Amino acid sequence: MQVRACAEGLIGLAETVTSEAPAASVVDDLLGEVRLLQRRAAGVVTALTTVALANQRAGTGPIAEEVLGGGGTVGRADARGEVERARVASQFPAVGEGIAEGAVHTGNVDVLARLTSRMTDDEIDVLAKQDTRITDAAARLSEDSFRKRVQRMRDKLRDDHGKTAAEQAVADSFARVSLAKDRSSYRLAGELDPLRGAAVQAALGREYRWLSKQPELLGDMDADQAMAQALHDLILRGDSVDRETGSTRANVSMLVLTDRQTLEAGPHAETVAETDDGATLDPATVGRLCCDAGLRRLDVLPDAKAHVSHSGRTASPSQRAALRAMYSGCPISAAPWSQCEVHHTIFYNESGRTVLSELVPISKRWHHLVHEGGWILTMDTDRTLTLSQPDGTVHRTIPYSQAHRPTGSQPDHVLAA
Repeated sequence: MQVRACAEGLIGLAETVTSEAPAASVVDDLLGEVRLLQRRAAGVVTALTTVALANQRAGTGPIAEEVLGGGGTVGRADARGEVERARVASQFPAVGEGIAEGAVHTGNVDVLARLTSRMTDDEIDVLAKQDTRITDAAARLSEDSFRKRVQRMRDKLRDDHGKTAAEQAVADSFARVSLAKDRSSYRLAGELDPLRGAAVQAALGREYRWLSKQPELLGDMDADQAMAQALHDLILRGDSVDRETGSTRANVSMLVLTDRQTLEAGPHAETVAETDDGATLDPATVGRLCCDAGLRRLDVLPDAKAHVSHSGRTASPSQRAALRAMYSGCPISAAPWSQCEVHHTIFYNESGRTVLSELVPISKRWHHLVHEGGWILTMDTDRTLTLSQPDGTVHRTIPYSQAHRPTGSQPDHVLAA
């Protein structure tokens, strides 16, 4: 077979392109040829997938998705996608020919696979009678336009003006938050029906627009990071409202694990800093979270018995009330109280105490910059704050008279975090 020869023919081609640096007028033509090559390669994968599926059904080969997974080199989602493309090629012969020739856009094949996966066999048989029209559209249209074209064809054959599709969209709705494979982050995945999707999009857009007008909160976030922050704020603010009584309640609770040495002296070779399901955290972030958290010491004895105790690192209600009387918000950024967290100006792992004379409310953004960004915030006995850059250069001095502002001078934008 020529597959290996074709693959070897590509070796060194990328380096050649880089070294020759073709003119801008040529790049577009070259990209067109490479895109065609990609589509034809996808056609070969679809053909091989079809063979693997046939071998699986005949009992002469392993499960097709295992073959397509390449021993773990290809993700399960990609392997399943290739199986779905092979299914579409068998149900829509003209589309299958277009895939083999590289004439059909791969993204449109995936669109067709998603739409038909929610249709009955009888509906697919009727839709397949328009195979040639679908193939032509898949070769010409963008993914969004192609999706709308096939949806209209599907709704017309159902003769219910899209009611079934709308009901199916509700049934197919889901949302999932899961830990990434490398435990470095969380992934949010989901699919919403048009009504709920439009409502969420509108709410998120409104939150993002408000946040984008608050440079003291955004800092150096780019647009994508700001959108993630908006989603976070929107969800947690809603979680702070009791659904039964309508009253505001405590924020969400999360479990963070760390070891005593890390809290007291900083990171070390055996540092533990992670969420309860193993997502790795920056030890400095753990220190920031602990400014407003309840600490429990867990001692595991050699006989496997455990002893749990509580440490009062969190500012007490009376301390928070006193701080609220002294500050209407962040003395650095003027962010309102609802966006502030109580900060130990002498880190708790140094002082081992939570006393009012060492506490000050600062915005979440500045709390992050002080703990994880290297900024330095100190407070004198008269509550004069000195904010210094990570290199020690004094950035600002903020007297208490300047930091204290009467209630109502800042916009009310409730934010739970």
